[in-house]
Amino acid sequence: MPCPLCRPSDLTAEAKIVLSVQGASRRYGERMALRDVSLQVQAGEVYALIGRNGAGKSTLAKAALGALTLDGGAVRVLDQDPARAAAVRRFIGVAPQEIALYGHMTVAENLAAFATLAGMRGPHAAAIQDAMAETACAGRASQRIDQLSGGWRRRANLAAAIVHGPRLLVLDEPSEGLDAETRAIYRRMVGRLRARGTAILLISHDTDDVTSLADRVGILNAGRLVAEGPPGAMVREAFGTRKELSVRLQTRSEAAARLLTQIGLSPRDGDLDWEGLIADAANRALEIERALLDLDVVIRELTVRPPGLNALIAWAADASPP
Repeated sequence: MPCPLCRPSDLTAEAKIVLSVQGASRRYGERMALRDVSLQVQAGEVYALIGRNGAGKSTLAKAALGALTLDGGAVRVLDQDPARAAAVRRFIGVAPQEIALYGHMTVAENLAAFATLAGMRGPHAAAIQDAMAETACAGRASQRIDQLSGGWRRRANLAAAIVHGPRLLVLDEPSEGLDAETRAIYRRMVGRLRARGTAILLISHDTDDVTSLADRVGILNAGRLVAEGPPGAMVREAFGTRKELSVRLQTRSEAAARLLTQIGLSPRDGDLDWEGLIADAANRALEIERALLDLDVVIRELTVRPPGLNALIAWAADASPP
């Protein structure tokens, strides 16, 4: 049996599963936050959890971190229960949505503290320099966290999550409020960690991030894992050749509403914004344009685009009601 805490390069085929969740269930009072959820995240894989608010994403992430116990089922990180085995928690890194740093300490001091808390032995200087280089925050190494802008705090937060070289990295809404430069740094960091064999559990509402970074996605709905797979393949399987067609009108019109309803669009935000998943969407868009012109209805915007993860989340929720 290989050592469960060996480095990624030493992993055998049997040890490539870093995070395993089997039949996880968790109740908060009368509400079931998780309902028999099972999933696995392998070394060198980015697995994104997506779903509507309250779907159970944060609860599952906390279970993966060992921060809460389950009512049923099991969570294993490197074949150990993170809620019970303190040793394995040293191989987990987390970048929470809220900045989790010591405001009165400098960036470098924070990284040294987090390295120590993670159980790193010996001098931490090389690890700290590597983490700051990876997140491009070395230029602020000697500045206190409470003196930094939001973007620099985000970089330092990411650096603290990876300073100890985690085998499992949990990213909870990591792109929330990021400026363009920090977003690029974060995405590059994720790519490099994946290449080194880090297993990454990503929780995000940013569908652009998920689409570009995730190898697989799991859709949670009312505590259930209702769909799972590569994001592109899931979209194609769910929608085939249908496209998202959206129309924004200048003014309300009963005649326009009847027309758009017949074509298969639904109103959003009153009767001015309409959208739907339509086969042969390009031709239907031309049909709409001509018909609304005949009705003297002004179109503010008309777009056709491939369906994305937001459409997939809605589809999964409709296909598997609570």
